[in-house]
Amino acid sequence: MNTKEKFFNVLLWINALPVTIFSIWVLILASITKSVKFIRWHNFIAEFEVLENSFFHNKFFLKWAGMSLGVVNLYRFDYKDNEKTIKHERRHSEQIMKLGIFQPILYFGFVLVCYFMFKDRHPYYDNPFELDARYSANQKIDVNWRSKVDEKGNVDRWIWW
Repeated sequence: MNTKEKFFNVLLWINALPVTIFSIWVLILASITKSVKFIRWHNFIAEFEVLENSFFHNKFFLKWAGMSLGVVNLYRFDYKDNEKTIKHERRHSEQIMKLGIFQPILYFGFVLVCYFMFKDRHPYYDNPFELDARYSANQKIDVNWRSKVDEKGNVDRWIWW
């Protein structure tokens, strides 16, 4: 990486700082509960493993493979070396580095608008930020979320909790 690229990456990192400050609080909680272990640095992105049967694993990572919080990425213990998951979460970090505080605002704004106004769209699977991350990681883009029907015949459009 040459000097110009390093300087540009520092500017992107500074742009992501408001979101990263939130992630520091998450890391403090994760450290107190002994839930994470540092894995590596990658282009100004700190990557951590969420340990098996830890507080974070049991409360947040039973369904999730990874999570991006600014320039901090968390990977569930069994996905820490999964190339597609890593690329996916790194793409979210790049989105945050480029858009700064506007990325989570736009992301969750889409979630809310989609959930309440567009019943034929899924707030997660059809989210443009998720589509971009899946595309960059060479993951399946068109997810058949409509096939996930519960015992009452309802489609679960809110998968986060």
